[in-house]
Amino acid sequence: YNVDASLKFSDTGGWVSINRAKGTYGLGRYCPIVPGAGGYRIQFEMKYETLGSDLTLHGGLYFGKSSDDVYEFSTLNASPGYHLVLRQNGILRLYGPLTTQTGGVPLGAADIATDAPVAGQSMTVQIDVTPTTVEARRLGNAAWTTGPIADTTYRGGYFGLSNGSITDVSVRPFWRNLLVTQL
Repeated sequence: YNVDASLKFSDTGGWVSINRAKGTYGLGRYCPIVPGAGGYRIQFEMKYETLGSDLTLHGGLYFGKSSDDVYEFSTLNASPGYHLVLRQNGILRLYGPLTTQTGGVPLGAADIATDAPVAGQSMTVQIDVTPTTVEARRLGNAAWTTGPIADTTYRGGYFGLSNGSITDVSVRPFWRNLLVTQL
């Protein structure tokens, strides 16, 4: 057990966070995801209690990994997967990391501009992984979606939480109400 690598539970509301810079936390209890014939959906609430001065910083979720090995943002990982980012300025984006470099490859045509997060207010995010596509959306506006992106690269059943580019834990993301369903 390592307190620095563990989830931090808030006193109210069922929120969890990762109390370290650029930290990740694999959700092994929920893994591997067993997809239905149409794939699977991951839905969760996310919030920032405090917003930083650099609103391009992000947190999010990684998914599609074939193994429960450690995932780190901007690092060459043993088993790659997808990475959903939700920036503190509201930009939503999906990335698919390469196995030969540490940066992610943006999926889809563009960043998805959503309303900027408000400190302390939750946002609901969904990720759909079908046999042929990947799609991310922030609920609340029909335009806040990547749309189905044709990509079959990663279909592993392992996923987890990510502080992404957050280096100051005072502006880290919080998550709750994780739901994984078959499509």
